[in-house]
Amino acid sequence: MLKKVTISKLPFILLVLLSGACKQNNVYSLMSEVEKDEKLCGEVLVEDIKINCHYRPPFYLAMRELLKSGNEYEDTTGLSKELGNYDDALYFDIRFSLKDEGNIILYNVGDRRMYASRIDYLNNHVYNDFYILTKNMQKIKALGHSFQNSFGASNACDISLVFPKSFLEKEEEFELIYKDRVYGIKNKCRFKYRIKELMKYNFN
Repeated sequence: MLKKVTISKLPFILLVLLSGACKQNNVYSLMSEVEKDEKLCGEVLVEDIKINCHYRPPFYLAMRELLKSGNEYEDTTGLSKELGNYDDALYFDIRFSLKDEGNIILYNVGDRRMYASRIDYLNNHVYNDFYILTKNMQKIKALGHSFQNSFGASNACDISLVFPKSFLEKEEEFELIYKDRVYGIKNKCRFKYRIKELMKYNFN
C-alpha cells in the first residue's frame, strides 16, 4: 500500500504547478499539457509508415503509474516517492503505425516464421536501433525498452525507451535517431529536442 505523502513534502516547483492545476480540482491539466506540447514530440512519415516520438518527463510517468494503481487525478498520494523511480533516466514513448491504419506488426509479414521474428525483434531487440546523438557527436545508446503486445487490439505498435541522462549537463540539444532494420526505411529517422524544453517539466 502506498504511503500517504503530505502536500508539504512535495517538491516546491511541483507544489506551485499543482496549485494551479487544483483550480480544476485535479492534475489532469498538467498531464494534458505534456500531451499537447509540440516541443516534446516529433513525427516522421516515410511512405506507408508513421513514427511518433514523445518525451515523457518523470512527473508524467509517476502520475501515470499512480493512475494505474487506482489514484484519481486529484489524488497525488505517493507522487513524491514515485518520482524517485524516474529520476536517473530519460524516457520516450514511440509509436509505429501505418497511414492506412493497418496492423504495423503484420506489415510485410508473409508467414508465421516472419511473424515470430517480428515479435522477437519488438520484445528483445528494437531498442538497439535507437540512439541519441548529441551536438558534440556523442552517441548515447538506449538502456532498454518495453513493448506490450496488443495481440490485434490495436493496429499501432507502442514501445517505451530508456536512456541515461548523464550527458544532459554538457549539451543544449540532441537528436533521437532510429535506424530501421525491419520495415524497409532506408534513411535514419530523426527527432530533435532542446534540453531546456524537456527539463521544464522535471519537477524532481
